[in-house]
Amino acid sequence: MKYSLRARFSRKSPDPVIKGAYQQTLMINVLELPLGLPLDPNPRKPNIDRKKWREIARHLMNDDGTPNTFHLKNKGITIIAKNVAVNPVAGSKDHDVVITLDAGDGVGDGGHTYTLITESRKALEELAESDPEFGQYVMLKVLVGYPPEIVNEIVRGLNTAIQVQEKSLGDHRGDFDWIKNALKGHHYESEISCAEGDKGSLDVVKHILAPMYLFHIGFFPNSSMKHPLKGYTSVSAVLDHYLANKDEYKRLVDILPDILILHDTIQYEARGLYNKSGGSAGNLTFMEGRKRGKHQFHYIGSESTYRLARSALLPMMGAFRWMVEEDADTGRFRWKGGFNDVLSLWRTVAPKLVQQTLSTSTANGRKVYAIGRSSNHWETLHATVGMAHMLSK
Repeated sequence: MKYSLRARFSRKSPDPVIKGAYQQTLMINVLELPLGLPLDPNPRKPNIDRKKWREIARHLMNDDGTPNTFHLKNKGITIIAKNVAVNPVAGSKDHDVVITLDAGDGVGDGGHTYTLITESRKALEELAESDPEFGQYVMLKVLVGYPPEIVNEIVRGLNTAIQVQEKSLGDHRGDFDWIKNALKGHHYESEISCAEGDKGSLDVVKHILAPMYLFHIGFFPNSSMKHPLKGYTSVSAVLDHYLANKDEYKRLVDILPDILILHDTIQYEARGLYNKSGGSAGNLTFMEGRKRGKHQFHYIGSESTYRLARSALLPMMGAFRWMVEEDADTGRFRWKGGFNDVLSLWRTVAPKLVQQTLSTSTANGRKVYAIGRSSNHWETLHATVGMAHMLSK
Protein backbone atom coordinates (compact mmCIF):
# COMPACT_ATOMS: atom_id res chain seq x y z
CA MET A 1 0.00 0.00 0.00
CA LYS A 2 1.33 3.42 -0.96
CA TYR A 3 0.27 6.80 0.39
CA SER A 4 1.32 10.11 -1.14
CA LEU A 5 1.55 13.51 0.54
CA ARG A 6 3.47 16.78 0.44
CA ALA A 7 5.65 17.80 3.38
CA ARG A 8 6.74 21.30 4.26
CA PHE A 9 9.92 20.05 5.97
CA SER A 10 11.67 16.67 6.01
CA ARG A 11 14.58 15.26 8.01
CA LYS A 12 16.11 11.78 7.95
CA SER A 13 17.79 10.43 11.09
CA PRO A 14 19.62 7.07 10.92
CA ASP A 15 19.10 4.96 14.02
CA PRO A 16 22.25 4.98 16.19
CA VAL A 17 21.74 1.35 17.28
CA ILE A 18 19.67 -0.59 14.70
CA LYS A 19 21.71 -0.92 11.51
CA GLY A 20 19.81 0.14 8.39
CA ALA A 21 16.86 1.55 10.33
CA TYR A 22 15.97 5.24 10.28
CA GLN A 23 13.35 7.81 11.19
CA GLN A 24 11.95 10.27 8.65
CA THR A 25 10.42 13.30 10.33
CA LEU A 26 7.89 15.22 8.25
CA MET A 27 6.00 18.42 9.01
CA ILE A 28 2.81 18.44 6.96
CA ASN A 29 -0.33 20.48 6.60
CA VAL A 30 -3.20 18.60 8.27
CA LEU A 31 -5.03 18.57 4.93
CA GLU A 32 -2.13 16.54 3.49
CA LEU A 33 -2.61 13.71 5.99
CA PRO A 34 -3.46 10.57 3.95
CA LEU A 35 -6.84 8.98 4.56
CA GLY A 36 -7.20 5.29 5.24
CA LEU A 37 -3.91 4.61 7.04
CA PRO A 38 -4.19 1.32 8.98
CA LEU A 39 -4.17 1.47 12.76
CA ASP A 40 -2.98 -2.16 13.07
CA PRO A 41 0.17 -1.58 15.17
CA ASN A 42 -1.62 0.66 17.67
CA PRO A 43 -2.75 -1.24 20.79
CA ARG A 44 -5.37 1.37 21.71
CA LYS A 45 -8.59 1.80 19.78
CA PRO A 46 -8.98 5.56 19.27
CA ASN A 47 -11.80 7.17 21.23
CA ILE A 48 -11.98 10.88 20.50
CA ASP A 49 -15.34 11.31 22.22
CA ARG A 50 -13.65 12.29 25.47
CA LYS A 51 -13.34 15.70 27.12
CA LYS A 52 -9.60 15.81 26.46
CA TRP A 53 -10.00 15.25 22.71
CA ARG A 54 -12.93 17.63 22.40
CA GLU A 55 -10.63 20.31 23.83
CA ILE A 56 -7.86 19.35 21.37
CA ALA A 57 -10.37 19.56 18.53
CA ARG A 58 -11.04 23.19 19.40
CA HIS A 59 -7.32 23.96 19.00
CA LEU A 60 -7.28 22.09 15.70
CA MET A 61 -10.16 24.22 14.43
CA ASN A 62 -8.60 27.46 15.78
CA ASP A 63 -11.52 27.86 18.18
CA ASP A 64 -9.17 28.12 21.16
CA GLY A 65 -5.64 29.40 21.78
CA THR A 66 -3.19 30.98 19.34
CA PRO A 67 -4.23 30.18 15.75
CA ASN A 68 -2.25 27.68 13.69
CA THR A 69 -0.21 26.28 16.59
CA PHE A 70 -1.66 22.76 16.69
CA HIS A 71 1.77 21.27 15.89
CA LEU A 72 3.19 22.81 19.07
CA LYS A 73 0.52 21.28 21.31
CA ASN A 74 0.48 17.77 19.91
CA LYS A 75 3.28 15.18 19.80
CA GLY A 76 2.23 14.08 16.31
CA ILE A 77 1.80 10.70 14.64
CA THR A 78 4.26 7.83 14.40
CA ILE A 79 3.95 5.48 11.41
CA ILE A 80 5.59 2.08 11.02
CA ALA A 81 6.44 1.64 7.33
CA LYS A 82 8.33 -0.51 4.86
CA ASN A 83 9.77 2.48 3.02
CA VAL A 84 9.46 6.24 2.59
CA ALA A 85 10.59 8.06 -0.55
CA VAL A 86 11.22 11.81 -0.31
CA ASN A 87 11.84 14.05 -3.32
CA PRO A 88 12.35 17.86 -3.21
CA VAL A 89 9.84 19.94 -5.16
CA ALA A 90 11.67 22.17 -7.66
CA GLY A 91 11.63 25.85 -6.69
CA SER A 92 10.16 25.12 -3.29
CA LYS A 93 11.11 24.02 0.21
CA ASP A 94 8.40 21.38 0.01
CA HIS A 95 8.94 17.66 -0.56
CA ASP A 96 6.80 15.05 -2.29
CA VAL A 97 6.60 11.95 -0.12
CA VAL A 98 5.45 8.38 -0.80
CA ILE A 99 5.04 6.08 2.21
CA THR A 100 4.92 2.34 1.51
CA LEU A 101 3.30 0.01 4.05
CA ASP A 102 3.48 -3.76 4.44
CA ALA A 103 0.83 -5.89 6.11
CA GLY A 104 0.76 -4.99 9.81
CA ASP A 105 2.29 -1.54 9.22
CA GLY A 106 0.47 1.71 9.93
CA VAL A 107 -0.08 4.18 12.76
CA GLY A 108 1.90 2.96 15.76
CA ASP A 109 1.29 5.99 17.96
CA GLY A 110 -0.95 9.02 17.64
CA GLY A 111 -4.03 7.07 16.57
CA HIS A 112 -6.27 9.54 18.39
CA THR A 113 -4.61 12.46 16.62
CA TYR A 114 -4.91 10.71 13.26
CA THR A 115 -8.59 9.90 13.84
CA LEU A 116 -9.37 13.42 15.01
CA ILE A 117 -7.78 15.03 11.93
CA THR A 118 -9.19 12.61 9.35
CA GLU A 119 -12.70 12.70 10.80
CA SER A 120 -12.51 16.51 10.80
CA ARG A 121 -11.31 16.65 7.17
CA LYS A 122 -14.47 18.18 5.70
CA ALA A 123 -14.70 20.87 8.40
CA LEU A 124 -10.99 21.64 8.00
CA GLU A 125 -11.34 22.01 4.23
CA GLU A 126 -14.26 24.40 4.67
CA LEU A 127 -12.28 26.40 7.21
CA ALA A 128 -9.30 26.62 4.86
CA GLU A 129 -11.54 27.89 2.06
CA SER A 130 -13.13 30.57 4.22
CA ASP A 131 -9.96 31.69 6.02
CA PRO A 132 -6.87 32.27 3.87
CA GLU A 133 -4.75 32.54 7.05
CA PHE A 134 -5.67 29.05 8.20
CA GLY A 135 -2.73 26.62 8.22
CA GLN A 136 -2.53 23.86 10.78
CA TYR A 137 0.40 21.41 10.75
CA VAL A 138 1.09 18.05 12.31
CA MET A 139 4.35 16.14 12.66
CA LEU A 140 4.69 12.69 11.11
CA LYS A 141 7.50 10.43 12.23
CA VAL A 142 7.97 7.47 9.89
CA LEU A 143 9.97 4.50 11.25
CA VAL A 144 11.59 2.32 8.57
CA GLY A 145 13.71 -0.82 8.79
CA TYR A 146 12.98 -1.88 12.37
CA PRO A 147 12.61 -5.63 13.10
CA PRO A 148 9.04 -6.71 14.02
CA GLU A 149 9.92 -7.65 17.59
CA ILE A 150 11.46 -4.22 18.17
CA VAL A 151 8.48 -2.50 16.51
CA ASN A 152 6.24 -4.20 19.06
CA GLU A 153 8.36 -2.84 21.91
CA ILE A 154 8.40 0.63 20.32
CA VAL A 155 4.63 0.74 20.01
CA ARG A 156 4.08 -0.47 23.57
CA GLY A 157 6.52 2.13 24.85
CA LEU A 158 4.94 4.99 22.92
CA ASN A 159 1.49 4.13 24.21
CA THR A 160 2.20 4.10 27.96
CA ALA A 161 1.57 7.75 28.80
CA ILE A 162 -2.18 7.49 29.39
CA GLN A 163 -1.72 4.19 31.22
CA VAL A 164 0.83 5.72 33.60
CA GLN A 165 -1.46 8.63 34.36
CA GLU A 166 -4.50 6.42 35.00
CA LYS A 167 -2.44 4.01 37.10
CA SER A 168 -1.20 6.81 39.35
CA LEU A 169 -4.72 8.16 39.80
CA GLY A 170 -5.96 4.67 40.60
CA ASP A 171 -3.28 4.22 43.23
CA HIS A 172 -4.20 7.57 44.76
CA ARG A 173 -7.83 6.41 44.99
CA GLY A 174 -6.79 3.16 46.67
CA ASP A 175 -7.84 0.97 43.75
CA PHE A 176 -4.85 -1.36 44.27
CA ASP A 177 -4.96 -1.51 48.07
CA TRP A 178 -6.47 -5.00 48.20
CA ILE A 179 -3.74 -6.27 45.85
CA LYS A 180 -1.04 -4.78 48.09
CA ASN A 181 -2.66 -6.45 51.09
CA ALA A 182 -2.90 -9.80 49.31
CA LEU A 183 0.81 -9.70 48.45
CA LYS A 184 1.99 -8.20 51.72
CA GLY A 185 4.89 -10.12 53.22
CA HIS A 186 6.01 -11.71 49.95
CA HIS A 187 9.70 -11.21 49.18
CA TYR A 188 8.90 -9.15 46.05
CA GLU A 189 6.52 -6.75 47.83
CA SER A 190 8.89 -3.78 47.58
CA GLU A 191 9.32 -4.32 43.82
CA ILE A 192 5.65 -3.61 43.02
CA SER A 193 5.14 -0.24 41.32
CA CYS A 194 1.64 1.21 41.51
CA ALA A 195 2.24 4.88 40.67
CA GLU A 196 4.51 7.09 38.62
CA GLY A 197 7.70 7.60 40.57
CA ASP A 198 7.64 4.23 42.34
CA LYS A 199 11.05 2.57 42.04
CA GLY A 200 9.88 -1.05 41.87
CA SER A 201 10.43 -3.02 38.67
CA LEU A 202 7.11 -4.91 38.80
CA ASP A 203 4.53 -2.67 37.17
CA VAL A 204 1.14 -3.32 38.75
CA VAL A 205 -0.62 -3.26 35.37
CA LYS A 206 1.79 -5.25 33.22
CA HIS A 207 3.04 -7.70 35.83
CA ILE A 208 0.02 -8.19 38.11
CA LEU A 209 -3.24 -7.05 36.50
CA ALA A 210 -2.46 -8.57 33.09
CA PRO A 211 -1.75 -12.05 34.59
CA MET A 212 -4.92 -11.77 36.71
CA TYR A 213 -6.92 -10.81 33.62
CA LEU A 214 -5.93 -14.13 32.00
CA PHE A 215 -7.46 -16.21 34.80
CA HIS A 216 -10.86 -14.61 35.39
CA ILE A 217 -13.29 -17.35 34.36
CA GLY A 218 -16.20 -15.00 34.93
CA PHE A 219 -15.09 -12.85 32.00
CA PHE A 220 -13.51 -15.71 30.03
CA PRO A 221 -15.40 -18.95 30.79
CA ASN A 222 -13.61 -22.16 29.96
CA SER A 223 -16.69 -23.30 28.05
CA SER A 224 -16.50 -20.39 25.59
CA MET A 225 -14.28 -19.49 22.65
CA LYS A 226 -13.57 -16.11 24.21
CA HIS A 227 -9.94 -15.64 25.21
CA PRO A 228 -8.10 -12.80 27.01
CA LEU A 229 -5.93 -11.59 24.10
CA LYS A 230 -5.91 -8.04 25.41
CA GLY A 231 -3.79 -9.27 28.28
CA TYR A 232 -1.01 -9.15 25.69
CA THR A 233 -2.18 -6.68 23.05
CA SER A 234 -3.20 -3.79 25.29
CA VAL A 235 -2.15 -3.23 28.89
CA SER A 236 -4.16 0.01 28.75
CA ALA A 237 -7.31 -2.01 28.04
CA VAL A 238 -6.47 -4.30 30.95
CA LEU A 239 -6.19 -1.32 33.30
CA ASP A 240 -9.49 0.12 32.05
CA HIS A 241 -11.17 -3.26 32.50
CA TYR A 242 -9.84 -3.61 36.02
CA LEU A 243 -10.89 -0.12 37.08
CA ALA A 244 -14.42 -0.83 35.82
CA ASN A 245 -14.62 -4.25 37.52
CA LYS A 246 -12.54 -4.03 40.71
CA ASP A 247 -14.90 -6.08 42.87
CA GLU A 248 -15.00 -8.88 40.30
CA TYR A 249 -11.20 -9.07 40.29
CA LYS A 250 -11.22 -9.59 44.05
CA ARG A 251 -12.57 -13.08 43.40
CA LEU A 252 -9.00 -13.96 42.36
CA VAL A 253 -7.51 -12.96 45.72
CA ASP A 254 -6.92 -16.52 46.97
CA ILE A 255 -4.95 -17.61 43.92
CA LEU A 256 -3.23 -14.32 43.06
CA PRO A 257 0.17 -15.24 44.58
CA ASP A 258 0.04 -18.57 42.73
CA ILE A 259 -0.78 -16.84 39.43
CA LEU A 260 2.36 -14.77 39.80
CA ILE A 261 4.46 -17.84 40.60
CA LEU A 262 3.03 -19.56 37.52
CA HIS A 263 3.92 -16.48 35.45
CA ASP A 264 7.61 -16.78 36.35
CA THR A 265 7.68 -20.57 36.37
CA ILE A 266 6.46 -20.83 32.77
CA GLN A 267 8.76 -18.07 31.57
CA TYR A 268 11.74 -19.58 33.42
CA GLU A 269 11.24 -23.31 32.74
CA ALA A 270 9.93 -23.38 29.15
CA ARG A 271 13.35 -23.50 27.51
CA GLY A 272 14.72 -26.30 29.67
CA LEU A 273 11.60 -28.45 29.45
CA TYR A 274 11.50 -28.09 25.67
CA ASN A 275 15.18 -29.03 25.33
CA LYS A 276 14.72 -31.98 27.68
CA SER A 277 11.93 -33.32 25.45
CA GLY A 278 14.27 -33.33 22.44
CA GLY A 279 13.53 -29.89 21.08
CA SER A 280 16.07 -27.18 20.24
CA ALA A 281 15.18 -23.95 22.01
CA GLY A 282 18.18 -22.22 20.45
CA ASN A 283 16.16 -21.90 17.22
CA LEU A 284 13.15 -20.23 18.82
CA THR A 285 12.71 -16.55 17.95
CA PHE A 286 10.37 -16.14 20.93
CA MET A 287 13.06 -17.18 23.40
CA GLU A 288 14.81 -14.03 24.62
CA GLY A 289 18.48 -14.29 25.58
CA ARG A 290 20.82 -11.76 27.15
CA LYS A 291 24.48 -11.23 26.33
CA ARG A 292 25.04 -9.24 29.50
CA GLY A 293 23.42 -9.76 32.85
CA LYS A 294 20.44 -12.01 33.47
CA HIS A 295 16.66 -11.82 33.38
CA GLN A 296 15.15 -11.54 36.85
CA PHE A 297 12.20 -13.68 37.94
CA HIS A 298 11.10 -11.88 41.07
CA TYR A 299 8.08 -14.05 41.90
CA ILE A 300 10.14 -17.25 42.15
CA GLY A 301 13.41 -15.63 43.22
CA SER A 302 15.47 -16.87 40.26
CA GLU A 303 17.44 -15.49 37.34
CA SER A 304 18.42 -16.81 33.93
CA THR A 305 20.04 -15.83 30.66
CA TYR A 306 16.85 -16.86 28.84
CA ARG A 307 13.14 -16.26 29.12
CA LEU A 308 10.02 -16.57 26.99
CA ALA A 309 8.93 -13.46 25.11
CA ARG A 310 5.76 -11.98 26.53
CA SER A 311 3.85 -12.81 23.31
CA ALA A 312 4.59 -16.51 23.91
CA LEU A 313 4.27 -16.45 27.69
CA LEU A 314 0.79 -14.98 28.08
CA PRO A 315 -1.10 -17.39 25.78
CA MET A 316 0.55 -20.28 27.65
CA MET A 317 -0.50 -18.77 30.97
CA GLY A 318 -4.01 -18.11 29.72
CA ALA A 319 -4.35 -21.78 28.77
CA PHE A 320 -4.14 -22.73 32.46
CA ARG A 321 -7.34 -20.80 33.08
CA TRP A 322 -8.71 -24.30 32.50
CA MET A 323 -7.52 -25.14 36.02
CA VAL A 324 -9.63 -22.45 37.71
CA GLU A 325 -13.06 -23.06 39.20
CA GLU A 326 -15.48 -21.19 41.46
CA ASP A 327 -15.81 -22.04 45.11
CA ALA A 328 -19.58 -22.46 45.57
CA ASP A 329 -19.43 -21.32 49.20
CA THR A 330 -17.34 -18.15 48.85
CA GLY A 331 -17.81 -17.21 45.18
CA ARG A 332 -14.04 -16.84 44.95
CA PHE A 333 -11.88 -18.68 42.47
CA ARG A 334 -9.65 -21.65 43.35
CA TRP A 335 -7.48 -24.23 41.58
CA LYS A 336 -8.88 -27.57 40.52
CA GLY A 337 -6.98 -30.04 42.68
CA GLY A 338 -4.67 -27.39 44.12
CA PHE A 339 -1.73 -25.39 42.79
CA ASN A 340 0.69 -28.32 42.87
CA ASP A 341 -1.51 -30.03 40.28
CA VAL A 342 -1.27 -26.91 38.12
CA LEU A 343 2.52 -26.93 38.26
CA SER A 344 2.62 -30.66 37.55
CA LEU A 345 0.35 -30.24 34.54
CA TRP A 346 2.55 -27.40 33.25
CA ARG A 347 5.65 -29.56 33.37
CA THR A 348 3.85 -32.36 31.57
CA VAL A 349 2.40 -30.29 28.75
CA ALA A 350 5.12 -27.62 28.39
CA PRO A 351 6.98 -29.19 25.41
CA LYS A 352 3.76 -29.42 23.42
CA LEU A 353 2.82 -25.82 24.21
CA VAL A 354 6.24 -24.63 23.07
CA GLN A 355 5.95 -26.71 19.88
CA GLN A 356 2.51 -25.24 19.14
CA THR A 357 3.94 -21.78 19.75
CA LEU A 358 6.71 -22.55 17.28
CA SER A 359 4.10 -23.59 14.69
CA THR A 360 2.20 -20.32 15.14
CA SER A 361 5.43 -18.34 14.94
CA THR A 362 6.47 -20.11 11.73
CA ALA A 363 3.05 -19.62 10.14
CA ASN A 364 3.37 -15.88 10.81
CA GLY A 365 6.83 -15.44 9.30
CA ARG A 366 8.53 -15.94 12.69
CA LYS A 367 7.17 -12.58 13.85
CA VAL A 368 7.28 -12.71 17.63
CA TYR A 369 4.45 -10.23 18.25
CA ALA A 370 2.07 -12.16 15.96
CA ILE A 371 1.93 -15.07 18.42
CA GLY A 372 0.12 -13.13 21.12
CA ARG A 373 -2.30 -11.62 18.62
CA SER A 374 -3.49 -14.95 17.19
CA SER A 375 -6.88 -15.95 18.62
CA ASN A 376 -6.46 -19.39 17.06
CA HIS A 377 -3.21 -19.82 18.99
CA TRP A 378 -4.86 -18.94 22.31
CA GLU A 379 -7.65 -21.41 21.53
CA THR A 380 -5.23 -24.20 20.57
CA LEU A 381 -3.18 -23.89 23.76
CA HIS A 382 -6.30 -23.69 25.94
CA ALA A 383 -7.69 -26.85 24.34
CA THR A 384 -4.33 -28.62 24.77
CA VAL A 385 -4.23 -27.91 28.51
CA GLY A 386 -7.87 -28.93 28.87
CA MET A 387 -7.28 -32.25 27.13
CA ALA A 388 -4.13 -32.94 29.14
CA HIS A 389 -5.99 -32.24 32.38
CA MET A 390 -8.83 -34.60 31.51
CA LEU A 391 -6.38 -37.37 30.52
CA SER A 392 -4.53 -36.95 33.81
CA LYS A 393 -7.57 -37.88 35.87
